[in-house]
Amino acid sequence: MAALLVMIGVMAIVLSAVMPVWRHESQREKEAEMVFRGQQYVRAIRLYQSRFQTLPPSFDVLVSQRFLRKKFKDPITNDDFQPRFAGQ
Repeated sequence: MAALLVMIGVMAIVLSAVMPVWRHESQREKEAEMVFRGQQYVRAIRLYQSRFQTLPPSFDVLVSQRFLRKKFKDPITNDDFQPRFAGQ
């Protein structure tokens, strides 16, 4: 019985040491995925602009005309990406 309590205590200590590392790694993965998705939007907008000499009116146009495979969600907030215009 005492050995079981010691083992549970050791596991709790190990988990408390590992959790911050895991949380940090998870955040880094989400940030890397956000950069990748942002680059996909940049690529799609550039291709659209190259073809039509204007900016796309919405992200939906990029998807419907196959410049973008799908509308991505922000991996950090899990919401849709919102366009930001110069000067905002």
